[in-house]
Amino acid sequence: YGDPVDLGDFLVIARRAVRENAHIEIDHHPLDTFDSRTRFALWWVRLFGKDEAAKSDLRWQTLADELDLAQVRDLVPDTKKGVRFTPASKTNFKISPESPVIDVALAMAKAWTDGAAGAGQVLAAADKESDPYLWAAVTFLADRLPDSDPDAIAFTGIVRAKGAVTGAARGIHVAEARQRQRLADVQPTLDFSGEG
Repeated sequence: YGDPVDLGDFLVIARRAVRENAHIEIDHHPLDTFDSRTRFALWWVRLFGKDEAAKSDLRWQTLADELDLAQVRDLVPDTKKGVRFTPASKTNFKISPESPVIDVALAMAKAWTDGAAGAGQVLAAADKESDPYLWAAVTFLADRLPDSDPDAIAFTGIVRAKGAVTGAARGIHVAEARQRQRLADVQPTLDFSGEG
């Protein structure tokens, strides 16, 4: 009646179906509307938090999200007995406007040691001050991680100081715009009118 289907294919389909049919929302945003790396990370945190999980769980979750393992390995590194969601302090993301939401969120948590100014610098580099997906992810992580977890403490602080964090980011953008204007003002102009 056809070729036999690998049992693993059914497991991948089942995991994907569970996530899709659970209608998971992150602060009123369907999980499937987040970028793929962030969707994977938020679903992982929802399932396992910061608990250790088997390496096979990582393999199945990446397959269910149609991701290569290499795309998320830095988010869920090895432990002695399995894998665990990374602490923000161990990340080293170069943040830009193209960065996935989860990278920005973790970089903000890492920078929280410098308070709103530190998180604001990350936010400015990402240019996501008003990105609802970023703030939904930060709020979700603050709520889902254990209260005593350093990242949960950082995310909670960022949520509470959202106005100060976004204000710091806007201040950086204003300063950058002023600097660009100053440079433009001192640039010599060429006179092509023939009168000079």
